[in-house]
Amino acid sequence: MGTQTQKPATKFGTHNNHMRTRIKEIQHGLALIALVPLFVIGSGEMLSGLRIGTWRIFNVLDFLIMAPFWMFTLLRLHGPITKNSKIWQRWISLLLITSFLYGHAVHLTADTIHTYMTHSNDYTALVPDDFHKLVFLHSFVSDHQIDFLDEDVGHWMQFIPLFLLLGSWISFNDVNLCDRQLFAFPFASNWFTFSMGIIMGMSVSFSTIEGGCVFLGILGAAFLSLATCLKALTHREKNLKWRDDLLIQFGSGFIFGTFIGLYSYWFFVGDLLLQPSVIFNLKSILQLEYFFNLKNRFQLEI
Repeated sequence: MGTQTQKPATKFGTHNNHMRTRIKEIQHGLALIALVPLFVIGSGEMLSGLRIGTWRIFNVLDFLIMAPFWMFTLLRLHGPITKNSKIWQRWISLLLITSFLYGHAVHLTADTIHTYMTHSNDYTALVPDDFHKLVFLHSFVSDHQIDFLDEDVGHWMQFIPLFLLLGSWISFNDVNLCDRQLFAFPFASNWFTFSMGIIMGMSVSFSTIEGGCVFLGILGAAFLSLATCLKALTHREKNLKWRDDLLIQFGSGFIFGTFIGLYSYWFFVGDLLLQPSVIFNLKSILQLEYFFNLKNRFQLEI
């Protein structure tokens, strides 16, 4: 008497719980890949003049924090995003994640060797001619010698798989926020995921400038624009609200952030070939060289 039995969960309620868990994992993962690289890599670039032994602080942070972060976070996102995707779509996602991690390893290794040769020590004159030709390649858009394996190959092998991975996730995912109660955060709206995309897009745009491959940022944003539009058309054919698609929200913000980052850098600095690390390092900020001597140091029109 007075004993109440708990009603079994309905199929609809179980589906909602599973979808809520997926959305929560995706939102958390997207927030992580937008915010963590911004703070860690940004701090490393600002503190690039500091060293731990013969290692730049940037390489230490990249090795100890960013390498495992990218591996675990991307693999963690892969699961809920491609949960209901076809097997070949899941394999494409895993292949692109592997390619990105491989590119990150190439960049980390080449950058550590390059900076040890030319920053920590001045060994440039001791480098053999054949190795010099392998490692260094004269840029057609700059008067500076750039590290080919570091700034070119390393960045190409990171950015190309990253853009392809985001595009495939936008195309393959089936997460649609039809029920507003499924949001992972009570205060969240479409603007939360969109803003995370803006933050990541802007940080990637600055990374392409730093790596001397602005064209990859532009091509990548154009590719994501195409993937986003095609996915939105698919939703429209199914009478779904494309604005409620998590990955479309993130991708749209990423595209917007990329172009805003490139344009704002060009507007304020005037040169997309001038690396941010040259301007926004700790030494320049402390000495206020950038703010008071910008025109003289970089011969820019202000």
